[in-house]
Amino acid sequence: MNHLINYISRGWEIIPIPPRSKKAILDNWQNLRISESDIPEHFHNNSNVGVLLGSPSQGLVDVDLDTKAAVKIAKFFLPDTLAFGHGEGIKKVSHKLYTCPGVETKQFPIRKELVPIDEREDDKESVMIVELRSTGRQTVFPPSIHPNGEEYKWVNNLEPVTLAPDDLKRRVSMLAAAVLFSWHWPSQGTRQEASMALAGTLLKHGFTIEETRTFLEAVCTAAQDEEVGMRLAQVKNTSQKSDKEPITGIPKLKELMNPEAIDKALEWLGIGKEKETFTFNPLEFFRKPSPNEKDEITWTIPGLIPRGYLTWLVGYPKTGKSWLSLKIACDVSLGGPVLDGVSDLEHPLRILYVLADTSKTQPMSRLRKTRWNYNPDNILFLYQNELAKDGLDVDLATEKGRARLEKFIQSSKAQLVFLDSLSSLTLSDLIKEENAKPIALYLNQLAEKYQIALVTLYHSRKPRKEQEGLTMSQHDISGSGVLMRFAGSSIGVELKVNEKTGEKKHLVHYLAGWVKEFPQFSFTLEDEYDDYDQEFTTMTIDKNPDGKNYKEALWQTILNNFQGVEFTRADIENLLPFSTNERYLRRMLSSLKKEKKLKVRGKNKSTIYSVWNRNISDPSMVGGNLLPDTNINSLVEQNISGSTMVRYPGFRSDKINISDHSPNLSDHTRSDIIRSTMPVSDLSDHISPHHRERTDKKQHLILDNNPEDEDLPPNFEQEEKPDIEPFNFKHNENELVLDDIEPFNFEQEEEPKVPERPLKSEYVKCCDGITRKEFTI
Repeated sequence: MNHLINYISRGWEIIPIPPRSKKAILDNWQNLRISESDIPEHFHNNSNVGVLLGSPSQGLVDVDLDTKAAVKIAKFFLPDTLAFGHGEGIKKVSHKLYTCPGVETKQFPIRKELVPIDEREDDKESVMIVELRSTGRQTVFPPSIHPNGEEYKWVNNLEPVTLAPDDLKRRVSMLAAAVLFSWHWPSQGTRQEASMALAGTLLKHGFTIEETRTFLEAVCTAAQDEEVGMRLAQVKNTSQKSDKEPITGIPKLKELMNPEAIDKALEWLGIGKEKETFTFNPLEFFRKPSPNEKDEITWTIPGLIPRGYLTWLVGYPKTGKSWLSLKIACDVSLGGPVLDGVSDLEHPLRILYVLADTSKTQPMSRLRKTRWNYNPDNILFLYQNELAKDGLDVDLATEKGRARLEKFIQSSKAQLVFLDSLSSLTLSDLIKEENAKPIALYLNQLAEKYQIALVTLYHSRKPRKEQEGLTMSQHDISGSGVLMRFAGSSIGVELKVNEKTGEKKHLVHYLAGWVKEFPQFSFTLEDEYDDYDQEFTTMTIDKNPDGKNYKEALWQTILNNFQGVEFTRADIENLLPFSTNERYLRRMLSSLKKEKKLKVRGKNKSTIYSVWNRNISDPSMVGGNLLPDTNINSLVEQNISGSTMVRYPGFRSDKINISDHSPNLSDHTRSDIIRSTMPVSDLSDHISPHHRERTDKKQHLILDNNPEDEDLPPNFEQEEKPDIEPFNFKHNENELVLDDIEPFNFEQEEEPKVPERPLKSEYVKCCDGITRKEFTI
C-alpha cells in the first residue's frame, strides 16, 4: 500500500496487474487513472502493480535490459539512475528509469538464430536485446512478483536521471548494437582485424574517438576478449591515418562475422547504407500554365467528404465526433441516404474504422443503443489496444507505424477510412510544426496514393473563457496552419447547449479546405424507451439548424435598407439579424446576383452592390422609375417600318374606367380597338383632351434602349407571339373589363443584326408577373 501511495505522490499513474503476471488485461488500461482513494477498489493483497510510462507519468521511461549481455555492459552507455530488478542473478538490475518527456518507444529484437543459446527463450522466434519503453507501455514495479516467483526489488535510492530524447535513443541504440557485435565477435586470431575494421567504420561515419573507444571496450567486455587494451590502442592508430591510407571497414566486418548480424547492428547505429544517387531530366517536370484544365473533385460522400484527400473532423472533446463518424460509417455501408439526406450514395462502400482512443466496448455499445442499420460485411474495426498487446504499435510519426497502417488499409480494401483519433496514433506533440507537418503531409499522400477518403478525428484545443459561446473556426485547431494546409476539407463539430431549455445540439459546419463548402447541419442525441421499456438512443438530423432561411433574411434586410442606394458587404454585415462569416455572406450575395436581384460592380473587397429596381415588390412601382403620363406618345415608339407598338405595363383582369378619363375612346367601335397591329403616324387625335391635360399623374415604367440586355430577370423568356384573343366585354356604362389576357415572357434569341441607325427600344420592362398586350389604334 505504501508503495502505491508513493508512486501516486511522484505523479506516476498506476494500474492493477494480475498476480504473478506482467501483462495488463483491463480494457482501455492506457487511459485508466487511479487516485489514492481508489486503491482499495482496484488492488488486492496479491495484485501486481504496473506503472504507465511516458506522458501519463511525467515523462518517466524504462530501459528494460532483456538480455544478460545488455545488463553486463549497460554501464558503458547508460548513466547511473533509479533501478530495480528481480532475483539475485544478472537480472537484479534489469530496469533503469529515466525522465525523458517526448521520447518514443523503441525496441531492438533479433532473430533467435543469431542469438547465443543461453540467451534464447524456447517459445519465442526472436529475442529482445533491450527495449526503451515510453508512452503506450507499462512496466511492472516493486513489490510485484515475477512470473518465475521472484520478487521485484529496488536496488538503489537514486532519482531518475533526466535525458534528452535523442541522447537517450542513441545511447540505447549503441547498447543494442554492442551486444549484437559481442555475440558474433570472432575467435582468437582474427580479433585484432575485427577491432581495426570496427574502429575504422565508426570513425568514418562520424563517431568521435572517445565514443569509438567506449563502444569497442563494451564489445570486448561482453565477448570476454582479454586483450582489451590492445584493441583500444588501434582506435588512436586508425584515427591518425591519412586520407591516402586505406581504412578497413564494413566489407572486412562482414568477412569476419555474420553479415546479417552486422547489417542489423549497423542499422541500429544509423550507418552502413550509402546514400541513394540518381539522375533525372528536369525538363520532364516543367509544366506550362493551362487555365482551362480543371481538377475535378470526386466524392466518396457527395458534397461532404472528397475522395483522394485528407478530411479533418475537428471538435473539442465530447462534442460528438465519434457518434457522427459511426453514423456515417453505418449509412455508407448500406448505400442510399447518408445522415437522413444530408448526402446520398448510389452504392454501398467498404469502411475501415481505426479506434485508438478506446476498446471495442464503446462502439459496440453505441451500435446496440442506437439500433442503426448497417451492413456488417462492409465495416471493419481495428483496435489499437489489441495491437499493443502483440507489440504492434501504429505510430504515424515512425516509418514502421506508417507501414503497418498501409498494410491494414491494403488488406481491408476500404474506400472510406476513419482514424479516431490522431492524437492517440502518434507520440509526437502535434502543436509543434516540425512534428505536425510530416504527419499531415503523409496522411494526405496516403489518401491520394490509395484513392480513399481518409477522415481523421482531431481534438481541438478548449476555448478560452472569453471565447466560450463563439462559433469555432479553423484557427481554433492546434497547429491549424500546418494541418489545414494539406487537407481537402476540414469539418467542425460543436456542442451547443440552450441555456433556457438545456437542449443539446451538435452543430456540424465547414471550416476550411480545397473543396466546395457544404451547408451546415446539426444532430441531437436523445435517450428513449420502446414499447418493451428498453432504452435506446436516437440521432435526429436537422438540415436547417437555426430554423432560418439566411438568404431570405439577407434579401429582406437589403430591401429594408438599401433601395436605390449602393452598398458594400461591410455596410450590410452590421445590419444582419444573424451572425455569419465573410465567405458565406459573399456566397449569398453572389446567389442574389445570379437571381437578378442585385447588380454588382467591382471585385473583391471593393465590390459595390445595388438593387435591381424591377424586383421591388411595391405595387406602386413598375420597374422602379417614374415616367410622366402627360402624353400617351411617351408610351409609343415607332419601328423601322413605320408601324407603332404601344406597350402598356400589363393588364391582369384589370378594370379600365373609360368614362372618367377617355370619353372619346368610348365612341370608337370595338373592332377599332381590338386589332393586333396597325401603322399609325400620330395618336394625338385619339387622346381625350382630359387625358392630355393630366400632368400630375405618373405612370411607373422603364424604357429600355437595349432590349437584348443579358441582365433581364430570369422569368423574362421570349416566345413566339401568341394569337391575341379578343377582349371579353362585360357591358357596363363606365367599365371596360379585360379578361383572359395570356402572360407573355421574353426570351433572348439570336443576336439581332446591327441596324444602320440606332433605334430606340419598343419594349417597356416590367416586373415579374405583369402581362403585356400590343395595341395598334
